[in-house]
Amino acid sequence: MGVSTSFSLEYSGFNAEVPAGLAALVEAECAAKTRKSRANLGFTADYLVSEGSLGRKRNRRDGEEAAAEEAVPEVATGNATEVVAEEPAEKKNFVINVDFNISGRSTKNFGWSNQELAKSLMKDCVGSVLADFEGNVGVEDMDGTSGVGLSKPEDMEEEFWPSWDLAGSGCLDGSVLIGGNLQEKLECQACPRGTVFVSRAKGTKTMCRPCPAGTYMDQEGATHNKAGEAGECNACPSDAFMTNVFPAYTSDQCAKSKTTTNNSFIKDGPKNDQLNHLK
Repeated sequence: MGVSTSFSLEYSGFNAEVPAGLAALVEAECAAKTRKSRANLGFTADYLVSEGSLGRKRNRRDGEEAAAEEAVPEVATGNATEVVAEEPAEKKNFVINVDFNISGRSTKNFGWSNQELAKSLMKDCVGSVLADFEGNVGVEDMDGTSGVGLSKPEDMEEEFWPSWDLAGSGCLDGSVLIGGNLQEKLECQACPRGTVFVSRAKGTKTMCRPCPAGTYMDQEGATHNKAGEAGECNACPSDAFMTNVFPAYTSDQCAKSKTTTNNSFIKDGPKNDQLNHLK
């Protein structure tokens, strides 16, 4: 379990690489503080360097080296060869896509308090990194690299940010968190049959919603129905069918029904005495 977030930083410099100042700041404000929390948490940072500017960049593939510098032209002058002086290197813009993760080192004794601490540490970590970057935009470091612009994490202004990293923690789609108290460890559980996974707000407000009358779900961990509709159960064959079990977990529990004037459902249609009553 844990939290994760992503953002992008644009720089201008001679070399498209993670600045030493950024790496040192992340170590001090993120990795070191996570270790000092002594809460069974670990911090990781991944960087992807891309050539270009925010919104217009070219990712450098793993193992791909920077384009080789053009050979210095030689000009023949009589019996000697004169080497033309190199022009000064030019700066170029590049983007660093940053992925941070703070998660539990193990599920043992990991509960909601650990989750909330992970969120708090991530907020402080990202806040410190972005504040430092914005405060030094245009200021060159010892290598001639300077900040240009940034793209903050998605949903950063929302209450539920940073989102819980269910996928990174091994939780499958259609699962919710349960437990996390003195008696039970925090773990993922797939939504059972007869329910469908619903996420009302990314990362936190998730639930297994029971299928309403006239619908069913025959799979565990369902996020969509057979029609591809997210958060919806499978509908019975038509409005003439209703489920005789709640919540229904198989299509066999759809039964043909009729509606009387008092809106009560009568399985397999009205009986003779009921027909006489309606005359």
